[in-house]
Amino acid sequence: MKYLIAAAVVVILCVGIFEQRSSHVWHRYRGGDVLRDGNAVAGSRLFKTREGAILIDLGNHDEWYAYYSNDEWLGYCNQPRGVSLFGVVYVARDETLPCVNYSPVKAEEPHLDRTDDYVEFDSRKGGRIRVVWHRT
Repeated sequence: MKYLIAAAVVVILCVGIFEQRSSHVWHRYRGGDVLRDGNAVAGSRLFKTREGAILIDLGNHDEWYAYYSNDEWLGYCNQPRGVSLFGVVYVARDETLPCVNYSPVKAEEPHLDRTDDYVEFDSRKGGRIRVVWHRT
């Protein structure tokens, strides 16, 4: 039993150190709600990096977006390859997030609209997506 506890402590410490040093870690973010055409999206999830980028899973696990508020950049993504544990997505170490710029050059115009309260854009699979930030 002592060895099991010691192993668990070592794993927790290693994960903590990795999280502090890696940009490949996306933590579950509960600071917003995802809506499609004004209705809550069942099963949707938000993840956030320590740099503030938001990864949006629209609940069906095949429609993902990344939003970088500093650059006002929106990407359309494939499902990240990696491990998901305890509400944290660990993207494969040598892989960047599998996204392409969602712009008139790479895809249809997303009609990106951003305020301090939300970010909104057209889904590539239909409907208008709005992520509303919770105010604290």
